[in-house]
Amino acid sequence: MGPVVLGSNPESLDITKLVAPYNTRTNVLATPQNYKKYLEKLNYFSYIDCYTKYDPNDLYHDHVMYLVLLPKPRYTKSLNYFTAPLESFMLSKEEKYTIKTLLEDSGKMIMGSVIRIEDIVFKYYAINVVVNAFRNINSTQLENSIISAVATYMESFNRPDYLPSSDIVKIIEEIEGVEIKYYSIIYNAIE
Repeated sequence: MGPVVLGSNPESLDITKLVAPYNTRTNVLATPQNYKKYLEKLNYFSYIDCYTKYDPNDLYHDHVMYLVLLPKPRYTKSLNYFTAPLESFMLSKEEKYTIKTLLEDSGKMIMGSVIRIEDIVFKYYAINVVVNAFRNINSTQLENSIISAVATYMESFNRPDYLPSSDIVKIIEEIEGVEIKYYSIIYNAIE
C-alpha cells in the first residue's frame, strides 16, 4: 500500500508570489487604490478619486478616506450633456448613504476607518466656435451635429485638471461640411 496524499500538488513559490497580491490586498479596503478598484467594480461612476489627508499632529485624518465620485451621465434622450440639469451629474443624499452603507457592510474596511464622500466642485467652460460651412449644409442640422458630437465627447471625458482644446477642434472638424474659422475655450476661474 502506498502513502496517503492529502490535498493537492504544491504550486511553485513564484506563482504564489505572483498571484497573492491580487487576491489578498484587494479584499481589504485600506488604501485609496483599494477603494478605487472596489468602486470601479460597481460600474456606476465615470470618475473616481480616493485620497487621505496626512496630518502628523492629528491621527484621526489618517483613518478618513475621502471619496470624490461622479456618477455616469443620467438623463433622458431628449437632453444632452449641455442641457441636462446639474443634478444629473451629482450624487443624491440617498446615493451617498447607500454607497457608505455598501462599503461599511462589505466587511472589508479597516476598523476605525471613516468614509467622507465629498461634493464635486464643477468647473464651467464656454466653448466659442466660428465655423465656415458648405452652402448645401443646413445650419440647424450643423449646430445640432456639433452639439451632439461635443456632448458625446464630454460624457466620456474624465480628466479633472485639463480640457484639451485640440480634442474639441478635431471632433468638430470631423463633421462633414465644417471648417473651423475661430475657436476659444473660456474657463470661469480665468475670467
